[in-house]
Amino acid sequence: MSSIKPFLEELESLIKIDHPYYEELIKCGVNENEAWIRAMARYFLDIDDSYGSIDIYRDVIYDEYCLKDRKAHSHNFETHGVYILDEIDKDKVQSLKNLNIDYKIVSEIFNSLSDEDLKAELERREKAVSQEQELDFDDGLDIEVQELELKLLGDDDLDFNDE
Repeated sequence: MSSIKPFLEELESLIKIDHPYYEELIKCGVNENEAWIRAMARYFLDIDDSYGSIDIYRDVIYDEYCLKDRKAHSHNFETHGVYILDEIDKDKVQSLKNLNIDYKIVSEIFNSLSDEDLKAELERREKAVSQEQELDFDDGLDIEVQELELKLLGDDDLDFNDE
């Protein structure tokens, strides 16, 4: 028995599913294939359950379908182990890192930048977005609009009632 225990532990570390959940699904009458997929999904959702990771899981399944159907990778993968990003999405990059999936950015602008440069660019963009959201419309813009309205009303050249 003692020689079987390390073997089972090693086997369990290789088979990436939530075993108790799999057994529970089988007891509830769920088909073995569906139970396996659900238990595997549960296992990976325990690693990262963000929307970005769910999107990645879907892309992996779609890539496998493309390989089976067309014998070519989907537009989301360069190879089995390299996910392709068209743009930098901080959440998706974080999910890829959590799942230990390599990625490549296809934008020529970003391919020439180092990881540190990319991180700095992401931080700069985040700050720009947060500053846009913090706009205060009580900063004197209404005074400028009122001045423009007065100027328009004061222009003798603009008489809209003449025909």
